[in-house]
Amino acid sequence: MEYTDLRKQNTLAIFNAIINGYNTLNAIANNVGVSKMTACELTQELIKKNIIKAGTVAQGKVGRRPNLYSIIDKYHCMYFEETEKSFCCISIDINGHVIDRFDHVFRKELSKKENVKLLFQKFKKKRIFGKYCIDIFAVCKDDTALLLPKNVIITNKENIILTSLSESDKIILFKLGKKLAISAYSHIHYPKRGVGEITITKTLNIDRTYSFCDELYDGLFLAMQRHSLNKISQLI
Repeated sequence: MEYTDLRKQNTLAIFNAIINGYNTLNAIANNVGVSKMTACELTQELIKKNIIKAGTVAQGKVGRRPNLYSIIDKYHCMYFEETEKSFCCISIDINGHVIDRFDHVFRKELSKKENVKLLFQKFKKKRIFGKYCIDIFAVCKDDTALLLPKNVIITNKENIILTSLSESDKIILFKLGKKLAISAYSHIHYPKRGVGEITITKTLNIDRTYSFCDELYDGLFLAMQRHSLNKISQLI
């Protein structure tokens, strides 16, 4: 393996270790299997790239406080859904927390185009809209989609969940309310009519199962969180 490939692999492993709660230099080095010096060097690179941050906490003994590393939690995804009377908007950060939520009620005296323009003006006025906004997802009508900026991802809740939570090395069963879907190494399949969960689990070696309520918002929030982390990892 080339030196640069190994370095990138170790940096990505450190990023994943921090996500999984290994937040001190010793813990990171032990988890990734690198020296403390290498872990220190690579964490500093991630800090310079504005991907992670280092902080300290008080401890009950005299001495230097250890650095605690974490992913910068300002990163988030924005989502808005069109209803008959409004755009319902929400932002989810990398920890799965709602950091902003509001409705833009359609102004009847304005055209659809003017209402969309007003929505994005509201986005831009909010501090969360900017370099930390990973992506914007929209679930909307076809005529509304034509009015949106090209960087907005036109989709639906189900697709966000399936694409963001699928894994290239796993077979995953999704229970989307009353509907079933299977991700086989990131390839999405829908069971034939009459094929239920029992048949699927007997036929396939399921690595993971996700179960979400009918409205799918619990799955949507988790998927947006995962989508942000996946996109950040591509910056490494």
